[in-house]
This record gives sequence, structure tokens and C-alpha cells, in this order.
Amino acid sequence: QVCCHIEFKSRGEPPAFSGMMRPQGYAGVGMPRPVARPPVANVAVAKPPAKPGYKVTSQSKKDEIGIQTLVGDYEEKGTSHGKKFYQKVQKISGHEDVKVFMYYWDARDGADFSGWWFGDQVGGSQVWARSPSHGPAPPRAGWKVPWDAPAAEAGILSVDPTTGAGAVAPAAGGGGGPMTAPKNPAAMGGAAMGGAPMG
Repeated sequence: QVCCHIEFKSRGEPPAFSGMMRPQGYAGVGMPRPVARPPVANVAVAKPPAKPGYKVTSQSKKDEIGIQTLVGDYEEKGTSHGKKFYQKVQKISGHEDVKVFMYYWDARDGADFSGWWFGDQVGGSQVWARSPSHGPAPPRAGWKVPWDAPAAEAGILSVDPTTGAGAVAPAAGGGGGPMTAPKNPAAMGGAAMGGAPMG
């Protein structure tokens, strides 16, 4: 006759066995058994894929309206009115708190306030440049700087797609701040361009 006695210690500890042998392979409660694994050698850690984005450049020699504020790399950040929007990667020297976005705004505030924009927030009233394009992506050319200029100047802004935001030196100077779009009386609640609540 085999007799056994199990003594329970404080809560959380495995019982102490006396009078009988532990089951084969028993390693105690909460104590994992070692597993033989082959050594890890030459394992390549995959980098996350680069976010799609755009590189904005200018051939303009003037900077009176802050063109250099817009020049740089932009990476995808979300969607606005059914199209992707992008944020500038580089900080602006001397104006590190200023953010620059390139985004689409539909015709809810009127045709004159629709298209692709550069502004300090998505749908805000502080803007630098505009293109009346309604394509699925920002246009390469045809940007008005300032946004209400009578016509787009050739070479003032070029927007080219990239596979990801590359490292470029921060824009020098930074130029001026964004311009304020005038209030559009036809907009809902008299909101400024893009002032309608985002939903």
C-alpha cells in the first residue's frame, strides 16, 4: 500500500510531495520546462515598409511668400474628403512648432475653396498654396502661390511621388507664415475655407 501526504505551503507555491515520487516531467507549478531550440543565426529583421509620400521642390528664386516653408518631404497621415493627406516631415528652422499639410478639400464650401491645398492644418483657414485639381492625388504642377494668385506660376512648386519620405536637410529660413483664406459667406455657418467641422 502506497501512502502519500501532500503538504500545501503558502498560496502560489507548488505542493511539497512526500511519500511518493513526482510525476515524470513535473517541473512545478508556473515553472516552464526548457525547450531545446536551434540557435538563431543571421536572422534579418524586416524594416516596416516606408510610408508613401511626396517630395515638394521649387525652381522659384523668390521666397517672399514662404515657398521654402512648403519645400520638403511629405508622408501620408490619413484621409480628408476621401483622399489621402500628407504632412511635411522636416521641421522649419526658426518655426519648429509650425506644421505643414498637403490635403484635399471638396466643394462643400464652394468651387473656389475646393481642390488640393497646403495649409497649417487639414481643413484650416491658414493656407499657403492651392491647386484647383480634383484628381485622386496631389497634382505635380499648377499650384497657385499664394493660394489666391491670379494664375499658377511655372516651376513655383513641383510635387513628385516617392516610396517613402527621404531624409533631407531642414528647409532654411522658413519664410512667412500661412495666409488666411477669406471667409466664404456661402459656406455652412459662414466658416472660413475648410472651417466646416471634420467628420
